[in-house]
Amino acid sequence: MSRQRDALRDAMQQAGIPYLEIPELTEHNHPENLMLFGELVHPNKPGHQLMEARLLDFLSRHGMLWDLSVPEISVE
Repeated sequence: MSRQRDALRDAMQQAGIPYLEIPELTEHNHPENLMLFGELVHPNKPGHQLMEARLLDFLSRHGMLWDLSVPEISVE
């Protein structure tokens, strides 16, 4: 997965496309991140809440939400 993720990141950077990686959800943080997964690959509810918070922050920082009000989200 690391090799594919690195290739994707490089391609997106070369194309000028914003890229978001959530390190807590990568294999590099195993086994500390087990509480974010319902199985080996798919995030559970806390994992999805983390994704939601990071995506909203990322989209907001890159001006992709225009004038929408973004609520503050806490991760359980």
